[in-house]
Amino acid sequence: MERRRCGPLKPVPDAQPRRRAAAEAPIVYTVAEVADRLKISPGTVRNMIDQGQLYALRLHVRRIVIPRWALDELVARPATVTELHRPASNA
Repeated sequence: MERRRCGPLKPVPDAQPRRRAAAEAPIVYTVAEVADRLKISPGTVRNMIDQGQLYALRLHVRRIVIPRWALDELVARPATVTELHRPASNA
């Protein structure tokens, strides 16, 4: 039996590649990705999740994801500045 070959591929007019654009943000982030974006440690991100400061979903025992809207909401929230506790000087 002889194999038939297809002719050369013709470009499809107005064809768009189906890849996600690099500038498009993902729907969810991992703990490591959030930590990298906020320039904090992954442990701090987990503490924020435990304290209710950051919404997250636990998909598996070891898989936690943070929705994009939750990170956007955290970044948009006004910062609260607290006074540092400084011990009285013994001068």
